[in-house]
Amino acid sequence: MHFDHSHKRTRDADEQAASVHDWDQRYEQLSAGRFDGVVDELRVGPVQVFAECANQTVMQAGHLSPDRMSIALVRADGVPGWYCGHRLSGEHLIGIPSQGDFDLVASAGLQILALSVDTQALRTLAAQLDGPGAELPPVPTVLHPPTAALDQVRALLGTAL
Repeated sequence: MHFDHSHKRTRDADEQAASVHDWDQRYEQLSAGRFDGVVDELRVGPVQVFAECANQTVMQAGHLSPDRMSIALVRADGVPGWYCGHRLSGEHLIGIPSQGDFDLVASAGLQILALSVDTQALRTLAAQLDGPGAELPPVPTVLHPPTAALDQVRALLGTAL
């Protein structure tokens, strides 16, 4: 099984966008000032876990590789962000499908903790858990799990990194 871990400090939005594997995305810095960001990434077999944050407001747009799906825990402590037309203030779990584009306005300091999985591996797991007809979510979505579930996702992904 392939294992890879990286920790990168970035000095501009383009460098930050290119620091996460399996994502075709563009970042545009919207706020004024020097950019300072961090990306931590772990890849193990079909699973990718990453965390990113930056000190500037950034517009992110793009899409995942067509054979992957992702969920991300996003936390906006100050100014709210936006994900595919949904306002993000506080902490949210978002779903990013393998089909279609996404856009995210990440306010300065917004923290992203994400899990990306090979779609076929996820389908196999869904079929084992929910039966052969299990469906995966088709569109970008903001999920509303209970706080305890958010805490568990944060702890699991944080521990992995």
